[in-house]
Amino acid sequence: MNESAGGEAAVVAGTGVCSYSGLVPDLVYSQGVVARGSTDPVLLVDSEGHAWITKLQPAPMLDHVAELVVAHLAAAVGIATPPFAIGTVDRVLAEALIRGELREARLGRTLQTRGLTLFASRWLSGAHDVTSPPIGADDFLSQVLCLDLLVANPDRRHDHPNLLRSGVRLLAMDHAQALPWCRGQAVSQGLVAQHVATSLGLRPATLFITEDQIKAAVEAVPADWWPRPDARDATLDALVERATVLSQGGIP
Repeated sequence: MNESAGGEAAVVAGTGVCSYSGLVPDLVYSQGVVARGSTDPVLLVDSEGHAWITKLQPAPMLDHVAELVVAHLAAAVGIATPPFAIGTVDRVLAEALIRGELREARLGRTLQTRGLTLFASRWLSGAHDVTSPPIGADDFLSQVLCLDLLVANPDRRHDHPNLLRSGVRLLAMDHAQALPWCRGQAVSQGLVAQHVATSLGLRPATLFITEDQIKAAVEAVPADWWPRPDARDATLDALVERATVLSQGGIP
């Protein structure tokens, strides 16, 4: 998914890791749904003219929790993702969405049930989805496999890599299915076998992440996004346990 030359420079400059943008200016305009599916991603524009992708999901905001936690963890371990932020929907736009005036009825229900903040990922013009296992990116894919094992993300398969190419840089994207325990689901047993990295004969890289970095990622999530009071602590405990196994060369 996909900004002007300024946005792309942010992706390819320096280490290539896209940093957290904090709170972006108010999202004031909707350009509509950009792809149809279970989450109907929609393009919203902020007051400075930058476009951001968010998802139309009523409460609880489990996709948004997963996206934000994983984006912070990816930055901590040096894996590039699109720039990300917590977006605040302008009240005028929110009221129009809630009234159904702009057709994005599901986003209106989201705002009505849980408030005005959303996970937002920067739209990068000229970037495109990777549709098959990329060749010549072994180190990156091994790191991504390690990240997906840490967060139990089953949604990066050889036939659906969930990777983005922006210029010469590969970016990891779409982590909405991570942290399955927040949904009361078990970790997928086919995660490694079906992973895009495994299809190229790759193994996970060694994980280098501290408990403080994991804690910071979990605590970045607004309190009202969590589905229940104990979900944040449960997520922190699960991630620390999985990180310990991965740091010792195991598969959690």
